[in-house]
Amino acid sequence: MPHTAPQRGPLRTLTLIRRALCELFKSEADFDVCGEAENGQEAIEKAQELHPNLIVLDLSMPIMNGIDAARVLKTLMPGSAADCLQRVQRCVL
Repeated sequence: MPHTAPQRGPLRTLTLIRRALCELFKSEADFDVCGEAENGQEAIEKAQELHPNLIVLDLSMPIMNGIDAARVLKTLMPGSAADCLQRVQRCVL
């Protein structure tokens, strides 16, 4: 049976980056990682469930990108971390 190489590509890369960021935040005493999401829609659902103080979104997530997810979160959770992200996003873009 031939050996197949591990799958590579954007989704695998995003998963590795997400895991690395989680480990980085977990190593800091001031942070408590309360959830992870694989796409923008899942991020919205988890944010509504967990009410985090900080939401880190990838701009190129599958299903719904981070910009669109931030817009939805701003509408669903006004005054939350998503609202702050939207203000920062305007400064960066």
